Order: sequence, then C-alpha cells, then structure tokens
Amino acid sequence: MTAPPAGLPNGYKACGKPVGAGSCMPTAPGVYALKTELDVWWKDENNGNQADGTGYLIDPGRGKLTIFFRGEIKDVCEDGSGGVGVLRPCGTRLPAFISDIASSAIQIEFPDTLWESDKIPSYTTTGSTSGFNPGDTLTIGLTAGLLGLELMGDPMTATFPTWQQTVDFTCGTGKAGEMCFPDHDGDGKPGVTVAMKTTGNFDAAPYKASDGSAFPFKPAPVSSNPLDLLNGTGAKTVYVGLRTALGGAGKIASDCKSGVGDAVAAENAIQSRATTCILNTDSLCSDAQIEFVDKNVPNYHILQKGGTPPAAPMWGTHNRPEAKTALDAARTPSKGPLSSVVRLGDLGMAASCADIRNANYPAFP
Repeated sequence: MTAPPAGLPNGYKACGKPVGAGSCMPTAPGVYALKTELDVWWKDENNGNQADGTGYLIDPGRGKLTIFFRGEIKDVCEDGSGGVGVLRPCGTRLPAFISDIASSAIQIEFPDTLWESDKIPSYTTTGSTSGFNPGDTLTIGLTAGLLGLELMGDPMTATFPTWQQTVDFTCGTGKAGEMCFPDHDGDGKPGVTVAMKTTGNFDAAPYKASDGSAFPFKPAPVSSNPLDLLNGTGAKTVYVGLRTALGGAGKIASDCKSGVGDAVAAENAIQSRATTCILNTDSLCSDAQIEFVDKNVPNYHILQKGGTPPAAPMWGTHNRPEAKTALDAARTPSKGPLSSVVRLGDLGMAASCADIRNANYPAFP
C-alpha cells in the first residue's frame, strides 16, 4: 500500500484523485459498529392447509431480525472512494415464532459467547463515503458471509443446499455433508450452536391459551405428532450453518462518527441449514428428527422499502378470528432494511463483540 497523501491520517491511500475536504475527513477510516435491522415475514411452508390456516405447525408472522457486525474501513482514496471494508459478525437477534396448534412459542437464540470465538470468519467488501461532511453517506458494500458453513465457490453466488441435500452436498475437495459445517464457534461441534429458549412465556395478544394464560417457550418441534407438540418434546440445541448477504449505509451525523440509513439485503439474504440437534431429554436427534428440523428451519422473507407481506393465502391466514385480525393488520408498508453505524475509534483499536452489541447506535427512523 502506498503512503497516504500528506496531511491525511492513517487509513488513506494515494489513488491519484483530487483530495477531498470536510470536517469528517479524519474519521472516515476506522473501526465501526454496524447494526442491521430487517423487516421479515414468514409462514409454515411445509405443513398445514395453506388455504384456510388450519394445521400450521408454525403460524404465519412478521417481525424484526437484527444482526450486528464489527466493521473496519481502511485504504480509502483521497476523495473517499475505493476503500476496503472488513466485516465480522457479532450478534444475531431473531423474532419469536408462535405455534398455535401446540399453544407454545419458539425462540431461537444465538448465545453471546458464540461471537467471541477466534474462529469466527470476517468478510471483505468495499467501504467508501460520498463526501467528508455531515449529511454525506458512508457505505459498506453488499457482501456474502458464511458462518458454520462452507459452500463450493464464491459465497455470494454459490448454490445453497436444500434440506434434501444437507446430508450429502459437496462443499470442497473431498468434503461433503457434515464436513461442510466447520466449527466456527470452537465448541467441538459442527457448524455453530444455537439454543432454543425453554423458560418463560411469550405474552402477546392474541396468542393465549384457552384459559387466558400466555404461551410458554418450548423446544423446536422434531415431528408433527400432536402428542409431541403438546408435550413439548423437541430439540433444545441445534447445530447450524448460515449464509448472510448484507450491506449498510448511513448518513453522516454532525459528530462525524455515526449515521443511519438504508441497508442492502436480497430476498434470500438469510439462509440456514441444520446438521445435528440435541433433544430436551439430552439425547441426540434421530436422522428423521434432524431432517424434520432442517426441513422446517425458518425461511425469512425480507421486505424491501414499501413492500408488504403478500395477501392470503400466499402469506397465510388463520382459523382463529382474533389471530386472523392481527395477521391482516400486519400487512403495512415496510421501511425496508435499515442500518445504523457508530465509529468506535481509529484503526487498530480493540473492540469486542460485546462492545459492538452495546454501542450507542442512533435510533432507526
């Protein structure tokens, strides 16, 4: 890398372009916390009657999915273009699912300790700014990253395996199936380990039991057997692999260190596969049970700005009137994917994933 132009701080490079000017020039390169919020909808795509809403294992719903990244922007040209962005995942928060048929809620949790593993990979993309003054836009380009998963070829364009292919898809020379789930959280298990919340209740109308009590959180279903659903027999731990394809931007605030803007996310920006699971009896899932879990992993449909979930029955309906009313009310225009960024310091500073998750992010509009 060539030396930065005279008078500019670390993180710039000489590209032979006109040197930009502005009060935010010293703070464009640096270490950033990035929070991306996705407006998503989902439905049960494998079970139940799609026309009248009966027999769903998981009810249709809509919620917010949040992902945190530690970002670096470096090697920025004199005019703010041409920079390199390096992203490292630091946290994921998923919405809860409702199973009305089982009077329960399902909450997938990524343990915070997972993200501190030194095996978590980073992803390289672009990082640039449209200018060096408040009101200009700082952009981290769209990039695909793999976590607990290996694919064949470029992560952005590689074919993602279906649930029918999980046990034998090919990901590299001599590797297939479970060997394609690298242990990125360093716990000795394939992929990354996620847990199902099994304590507490999901208390949100209209989802309440017939006696008025809140739905308890239960393990992930491992079959559609009504007795298993009602008894809460299921997976408490699942080993998964994921692909994310995200980018972010923020309009630079007056402090030159923060901003909020639109994120970039494709319809299939969040994809996952499950390779193994542990039952709430501490037994290993059978082949049939893990296949059921993998087949029914959440398929999040990401709403772009102005988008709405499709009309019934494509999104789904509900046979309980009060739940159907709530579902219909959720068909409102989306603000689309959003991102919030905070500059934490200069290049080379240490920032844990806890620092990223707890950063003082500007509020989303």
